[in-house]
Amino acid sequence: MKVLCVYIFVLIFAGHTSVNGQQKTYHKNGNIFFEGTIKNAELEGKGKKYRDNGRLYEEGTFKKSELEGQGKRYHMNSNPWKVGIFKGGILIKGQEYETDGKLLMEGTFMDGKLNGNGKKFCKNGKLEEEGIFKKGYLAGKGKIYGENGLLSKEGIILNYVLVGEGKTYYDNGNLREEGTFKEGFLEGKGKEYFLGGGIEREGTYVEGRLEGKGKLYIAPGKLFMEGMFEKGDLVSGKQYYADGWLFKRTLEESYLGKAGKKYP
Repeated sequence: MKVLCVYIFVLIFAGHTSVNGQQKTYHKNGNIFFEGTIKNAELEGKGKKYRDNGRLYEEGTFKKSELEGQGKRYHMNSNPWKVGIFKGGILIKGQEYETDGKLLMEGTFMDGKLNGNGKKFCKNGKLEEEGIFKKGYLAGKGKIYGENGLLSKEGIILNYVLVGEGKTYYDNGNLREEGTFKEGFLEGKGKEYFLGGGIEREGTYVEGRLEGKGKLYIAPGKLFMEGMFEKGDLVSGKQYYADGWLFKRTLEESYLGKAGKKYP
């Protein structure tokens, strides 16, 4: 039906000329429509397709008037829109640009969406996402960046959250968390870090909180608590002063406010 419509359009509204092997058809207003090799009113092989306002719309290799192979498609303002390899007029590998000429995304595409290896970019031109995509979204190993261009999270990502081995980062680029994640929270072995660097917590996590054997630091390299945790709280183990000496008293005594003793 599409081929038939184009054929009828050309017959009724477009003229046809052939000069030095280059053939042309025209819009009703007299502007060039097709330019290249034309067979049965269709572009076949290398050619160009124009909008009725005279601006270039597509150029490259055509099959039945649709881009097939290497080609380019342009916005109304003549800036590049889609550049790369096309199949049946649809971009399958290449780059897509905003109307202002800034790169929007690049990689492999399916039905106009990133599918496979790809990258997305912010409006400021900085990288926003990269990795394995499915239907336009990260769905596998990937990375997400902040507006400042620094890495925000990396690992196995689904629906913008970590769902396996991964890492998260502070806005200053320093490591924040690392380990195994479930729905965006640490689940299993993991570590948390201070903003300025150094481990803050480490151990086994459930829903983002220490559960089971773990350690809590008051400052980088200075242990504060170690032992068994439940929902992030120490239930049995040891506590330390800031100078590293053991704070000797039972947890029950700590909760009652009784004084403890220092042990080296």
